[in-house]
Amino acid sequence: MSTVKINPNKKENVKISMAGNEIESVSYSGFKIFVKIIAYNGAEYVPVTNTPVECIADKFLSNDILGNAKTNELGIAEFQFEFQYGSGTYDIFFLFKCGGRNFNGELTESGGFLHDLSTKDYNTIHNGPGYFENYFGELLSDIDNPLTFTPSLEVNLKLEIWSNLKQSYLPVAKEVNVSMVDYDIFITNPNDELKQSSTNENGRVSFKISDRWTLDEPDPDLFFFIKSGSKVLMIVDEQNSDNTEEIILEEGWSSEYWVSSDRLISGYLKAFNGVRLGTEDNPISFRLIPDETDVIDDFIDDSQEKILAWRDLKKIEFHKDVTLEKWNMIGSIQKKLFLIRLLKRYGVQPVHDNLLDIVNDFSDEFPNEFEGVDSFEFTENENIFMLEAVVEYFLNYNDPRKPILDHNQIQGSWKTTDLRKPIAEGVKARIFYSSKPDIPNSLGIDYVVGIEKAKAGDIMYLENAIDEANDAFNTKSKYFIIKKIVKYHNSDSRSVELHGNPKFLPGVESSRWKIIRTPNLVLIDSFGARNNSLKGESKSFSTDSPRILEIEDSAVLTKINNEFDTILIKSANGDKRYEIVEVDNSNGSKSVTVDRDIQLSNGAISSWHIPAGVTGQLPNLNYTLGPNDNRNAGKDHYDGQLFLIFDGKIISYYRWSSYTSRQRLYQRPAWASSMRGNDIFDYWSIRDDDSSYRNFCFRINDKDKKFKNKDGDSVYGVLNARFYFGIPSQITPDVRVIANNKNVIDDFVPEEADPRIPSDNNTTQANGKTGVIIHYGSTSGETTHSGGCVVSPEMFKMRSRLIQVYLDIGLYDNIYVHQSKLSLNSVGVLLNNKLNILKDKKTYTESRNLFNGGEMPKEYWGNLFKGLFYLIRPDEKPLHNYD
Repeated sequence: MSTVKINPNKKENVKISMAGNEIESVSYSGFKIFVKIIAYNGAEYVPVTNTPVECIADKFLSNDILGNAKTNELGIAEFQFEFQYGSGTYDIFFLFKCGGRNFNGELTESGGFLHDLSTKDYNTIHNGPGYFENYFGELLSDIDNPLTFTPSLEVNLKLEIWSNLKQSYLPVAKEVNVSMVDYDIFITNPNDELKQSSTNENGRVSFKISDRWTLDEPDPDLFFFIKSGSKVLMIVDEQNSDNTEEIILEEGWSSEYWVSSDRLISGYLKAFNGVRLGTEDNPISFRLIPDETDVIDDFIDDSQEKILAWRDLKKIEFHKDVTLEKWNMIGSIQKKLFLIRLLKRYGVQPVHDNLLDIVNDFSDEFPNEFEGVDSFEFTENENIFMLEAVVEYFLNYNDPRKPILDHNQIQGSWKTTDLRKPIAEGVKARIFYSSKPDIPNSLGIDYVVGIEKAKAGDIMYLENAIDEANDAFNTKSKYFIIKKIVKYHNSDSRSVELHGNPKFLPGVESSRWKIIRTPNLVLIDSFGARNNSLKGESKSFSTDSPRILEIEDSAVLTKINNEFDTILIKSANGDKRYEIVEVDNSNGSKSVTVDRDIQLSNGAISSWHIPAGVTGQLPNLNYTLGPNDNRNAGKDHYDGQLFLIFDGKIISYYRWSSYTSRQRLYQRPAWASSMRGNDIFDYWSIRDDDSSYRNFCFRINDKDKKFKNKDGDSVYGVLNARFYFGIPSQITPDVRVIANNKNVIDDFVPEEADPRIPSDNNTTQANGKTGVIIHYGSTSGETTHSGGCVVSPEMFKMRSRLIQVYLDIGLYDNIYVHQSKLSLNSVGVLLNNKLNILKDKKTYTESRNLFNGGEMPKEYWGNLFKGLFYLIRPDEKPLHNYD
């Protein structure tokens, strides 16, 4: 027989050699646990020193004291003892014997400030457990990261309120009084105000109580309250000082009906036994809904049967009765109702079972909503449900300017679009801890629906993940980029490797999780009126000239592209979108001639705008583009709007163009075509070493496809591209140029002219186009500088915001670049330092100078940002021979 001693507090593997086949005993020697106690003294948290602490084994009839210690000058107590093999496990907790003592551990005649603190029912300050079941020597803490407890109670909140003026949530005003309240179930007893505090200039408010046992109930039923009559917002429009907004809570506000904006914390916490809600750096966020509690239930009911304004939908999003599942259900209903409006806008009879079901469901149950519905207009840039409807409609009706009778073009199943929901989510992710510092921890997750769609590059969220300081409130510690997903042998479960090293608090074995996509980009081109001079009211319509719409003299028609641009005539019957054939820009007789008879009654007046798009309101953008010679190519425009989307929310939006410059008709053929719209693509970040103009940009490629050219080299691009503005002169050298916008044809280019994606059945021509980039576009001169690319003067603003999304959730925190590879070993250059430099380069000159300076090589940008790119063209022009 033999006795073996091992030290469980050491991280290295231990190899045990024995003579014989039996173990007589194994003891854990040098076993240590470090615990700490701090308390709030009215000004700050201080250690509670010189205080006895017991480590207790919880047993059915009586408890055993496993060890005694006393806190030092840092408030830390150290336990060290042995466990014997065969003695079983213990359920342990700690008892800080603070009763009658002050912060220095001294017993006082007055009874002191503090009470005994048992960790059996209370978490650490970082939200970790204080009670450990079936414990047998696992490493719980060390001297640098002790298990830290407090008798104090702390709550940190951030309060925001919806501003109709700004159409967004803003922090409430400074010095708004907020009460932390203990709810009393008995009507005869008033609720107890535990503490009152005031908001700061960022809408944040903190509550700190030194010892919860001084309260009538140490585990109060918490909620938060702002009394009636409180002024919570006062803002002035920067553009117009006469335009102001003041919000006064006539009826007050209570958190008991709401959940936090991340949906993790209820606004009513029954028998709250936690010690902290949020931190000063990461407060719990609530969004206030002023004075409308009486109509919230109506909003919830209405959202399931008719379209609601986005501001009203936002009012119910975080109501306690609107779970995430219910919010997604509301979103699906809103999207279906928007699809009905899109059908009416384009005069389309539903021909697919999916749309027939939608129309039949709503026309039977809500006939007034269906029959009297207005035509679709994209009026709310933050409305993700509306955006989903547009994307889904045009991915199915992907040739929207073909004749209506040809709209049964949809082949196969209906293509659904979901920009909101996670790819997959589950309740149990387990960490497999690595014993080697250079090998990160991995995850094991059970099978759930959707997991087969997840892939490397997607984002994993772990609710219980903590940072290096063991802080469970740090939201930046909870997001990771997926490196690899592997299916277990003979099992549907998955092993997940991450770019990062997740860990949970001691005693926490698993976590809720979800996998979400990296930020998506959705470009709708065209979106709506190009500028304010291209929208208005028509003059009286005459059926004697059924293709002419006379418009007011304020319209500026000098940069219309005939036989390409569209006009939306709102009051027209059927399809309200028309193609412009000719314009008359003469004062007193301005008019637009279109491609077919306008479906208006004689004498009718209609609102109109150019181009048609989806009647969206484009952000202002000052640009002056156009040829300064007699070439018949037309004018370049930024008619699109690009949406940046992450985790089910529209983050921001920008003016954009998805078309090549018209001036490319006179240059290389490869530059003269544009990628076809109404499809989904992949995008990823690249450092374009061939062009300081494009510098740090994004590449576009057909979704999930790989291509090679005739020489076998990898190329990136799109198979479906078209010459929308004419046939380039170099393809037809005997013809000067065909630039009349009529002859939309598929892109075909001789391979010797430019390496392309080869076609399967033609060795002399190739389909599609390579080198499609999202990059900067010019605001002056002849051209946008697009050679078949997707461009905008706001490129650097969008890039900066995209980087900020990653920084906000800490995706690349603690990631280094060493020898051109990502590393967790604190060797090389911290990646976030480089990304912050690039984020601040928001102009063309700044970005180009950084590129030319050489301090930002490709490993700090290339392939780090990727996602899906949706190109939606409501006015997509079909091939010229469609009829």
